[in-house]
Amino acid sequence: GMRALSELKVLSPLRLCNLTKQDVRQLSRLANLFTWNKYSYSCLATRVETNSEISNELLTKIEFCETLLKAFGFTDFRIRSKGDTALLQITKEDMQLFVDSQNKITVELKQHFKNIHLDLEFRIREEI
Repeated sequence: GMRALSELKVLSPLRLCNLTKQDVRQLSRLANLFTWNKYSYSCLATRVETNSEISNELLTKIEFCETLLKAFGFTDFRIRSKGDTALLQITKEDMQLFVDSQNKITVELKQHFKNIHLDLEFRIREEI
């Protein structure tokens, strides 16, 4: 991503001002912005396996599945596309939520991916 930004000569104003993510969160909180404690949300293209084609259809599928997980109450997670497999990455804290909803989640996600796998290397919850 950083190489692409450089190649495309994209400027990042906050980075140019040497503001860190924590600085932005602190300033946002002081400004009473509702997003001050929102979990980071990277580009959907980062969910696609390296050397795989990124299509509008695939990104829409991933976005739909992540929206579904939000509806179940997950806040810090990713769905990664590995061909016809969806790899769910959740935090250790959300494991019980996953266990309680596993059947419903699987039925819903299987409408979009042939296989559903859970990554047992838990995501580290972002400090806010």
